[in-house]
Amino acid sequence: MTKLTKQLWDNWYIRIYAYFYKRIDNKLDCEELTITTLEIFFLNEEKIENETAFIFKTAKNKILEYFRSKKKLFLHIYNF
Repeated sequence: MTKLTKQLWDNWYIRIYAYFYKRIDNKLDCEELTITTLEIFFLNEEKIENETAFIFKTAKNKILEYFRSKKKLFLHIYNF
């Protein structure tokens, strides 16, 4: 990881982690969602025009997936 990439990672990690933590309040899930979001960002970095918009849109999609999966799990456990 280059110095610039590490700085980008560190900067975004804190911001995205806080975004998830305000909504989930589960450290392990927040870390996983943050890492997944940043992986998507770094894999598509060359194609992105607006970094902030891309990252927060990806984070929003990840949090929606997270809550949908929790809902399905709840419905499955309680046989709804």
